[in-house]
Amino acid sequence: MVAKLHLQAKMQAHSFGRATLLGLGASLLLALLTPYSDLVLQGTWVGLTAFPISAFFVLCALLGLNAVLALWSKALPLQELLVVYVMVLVAAGIPSFGWTGLLIPYLAGPFYFATPENNWAEILHPHLPRFLFVSDREAVVWLYEGLPQGVSIPWHLWIIPLTYWTLLGISVCVVFFCLSALLRKPWGEQERLVFPLMHLPLEMAGFGSSPQSLFRSRLMWIGSFVAFSVHTLNGLRYHVPWLPSLNVHLISLDGLFTDRPWRAITPFWVRILFSIIGLAYLLPLEVSFSLWAWYFLFLAQQVLADWWGIPLRNVQAYPVKDFVAHQMFGGILVYALYNFWAAREHWRTSSGVPWAGAKRTTEAKPCRFPLLSGAL
Repeated sequence: MVAKLHLQAKMQAHSFGRATLLGLGASLLLALLTPYSDLVLQGTWVGLTAFPISAFFVLCALLGLNAVLALWSKALPLQELLVVYVMVLVAAGIPSFGWTGLLIPYLAGPFYFATPENNWAEILHPHLPRFLFVSDREAVVWLYEGLPQGVSIPWHLWIIPLTYWTLLGISVCVVFFCLSALLRKPWGEQERLVFPLMHLPLEMAGFGSSPQSLFRSRLMWIGSFVAFSVHTLNGLRYHVPWLPSLNVHLISLDGLFTDRPWRAITPFWVRILFSIIGLAYLLPLEVSFSLWAWYFLFLAQQVLADWWGIPLRNVQAYPVKDFVAHQMFGGILVYALYNFWAAREHWRTSSGVPWAGAKRTTEAKPCRFPLLSGAL
């Protein structure tokens, strides 16, 4: 019996190691291809959003390859494929706008955009730690305008700032992982959140309510065909201009709201996003209704503010009014504090510390490590 358990543990360790290596390889591949897609091809941002296209593509490729391997009885366990998927899901945004796509321009932007008119050299630059930014004029210009012919990247100017910011990025990821561990039971078992973004990967891997039923669903294939056809047609038109296109990305209705106070709701756009339609289908009705209700409440506030003569400014680089952004930030802050308060009993019972009146935890691992790690 002991030998059998030892063999099982050894096989599980081997399986996890193989999945980890596959995940690292797939993550490295995304790290190389995502910047090429974003900066060279300038096509779809494959690493953007909470459900990135690149991670979903890796999952589809793995499932297709696994189906071929199954013909020779060499298929990988589906648990391993999900480990790989989770790894690339975390890694997908790092080489894109989840991290480097915004970080690297910020390292040189304060010096590139400094002009005698904005006086950043006297107002801003003295307060920027030099080890966190690139201030060399040539390196800054080359980042934004391109390297001269035959000139190599001045890595010696970038290596120190990138090292410090990488350490910060690793620390942020550790904090997120610790928060996930601390909130797993309160969210998954006590509040019973549905985690809609995980439904599709689990159904595809056969861990749904009825394994493999997803690929036998006629409605799923019809919906996939419609979305695939529209995006394929619009993508081909980018390369073949004479092809027709279907405008589902941005339909402006601003022309209908030109008078006061209704003009305050502009920009008023209709966007047909198939991914959001699929996500809303998986959400509880209360949540999806609240999204609609609060959106129109924001619009009503904008109309009233314009009626009363209150100036309405947009936040930088996004068509949202600044007071709406402040309300969103306040709502997120309150929700975060509520989650910490609601999870206090779980943290007390699973911390391993003999609190007075604490019940015995059923957690496999105490949450002392994520608590300490997150605090550090």
